[in-house]
Amino acid sequence: MLKILLYVDVNQLDYNLNFLNRAIAYASALNGKFLLMTVLPDYDSYFLSPLLPDQFKEKADAKVREALEEFVARYLPEALMENIILRYGLVHTQILAVAEEEKVDLIFLNCDRAEPVDYLLGTIEGRVNRRAPCDIVFFHRRS
Repeated sequence: MLKILLYVDVNQLDYNLNFLNRAIAYASALNGKFLLMTVLPDYDSYFLSPLLPDQFKEKADAKVREALEEFVARYLPEALMENIILRYGLVHTQILAVAEEEKVDLIFLNCDRAEPVDYLLGTIEGRVNRRAPCDIVFFHRRS
């Protein structure tokens, strides 16, 4: 059985889900299971953290987990799911960390929306691609 890391941006869960059909097809064909992952900002590292309401991180964590569980129930077959992973920090570093820790065989990334900062700093996909310990499948809208 293959471990497949499927990264989704929690702010874009319902945005262009065409990539999901392809990811499901890959997982079914390769006898794989998904580790569904998202990354949130590391609230503790920001200078604003003392200004955030009490238990902000815990409440955000609960809401995101609920959204991801709903996403799984709606779009991903239960037979293909292994785990939901929620991390805090920089997206590319957390994807790489999970790939190493979980000994992932394949990473799926949806490369659908470029942000203006990507043209200056490079995309998340590019940063993951340069250092990934496994194969990566990129999905683009036009493919």
